[in-house]
Amino acid sequence: MNKRGGPARLTARGAGQAREKELVGLRSELETLATAKAKLDKLAEREADRGIWIGGLIPLATFAVLFRMTYWEFSWDIVEPLSFFCSSMGPIVFFYFWCAPPLQT
Repeated sequence: MNKRGGPARLTARGAGQAREKELVGLRSELETLATAKAKLDKLAEREADRGIWIGGLIPLATFAVLFRMTYWEFSWDIVEPLSFFCSSMGPIVFFYFWCAPPLQT
């Protein structure tokens, strides 16, 4: 209550101090959230790099196995159907991989 009995009003100085306190609280909360975001960004980058490396090594390994089977173990007549099925299964596997729902941890 003020001197006249009416409701107390914040002065410009009082309002500024209240907002300054609120701003300090928001800044500390923002710092905490920024730290958590940086950790999540680093984890996401690591997972993306892992996926890229695995996605690149699988076709290379398939090529190496088929190459070895063609020139050391079997002839091309035997390996040709295998290479066809390996080649045609790649896009199908990757399609289902990308369509699968992501796992949330």
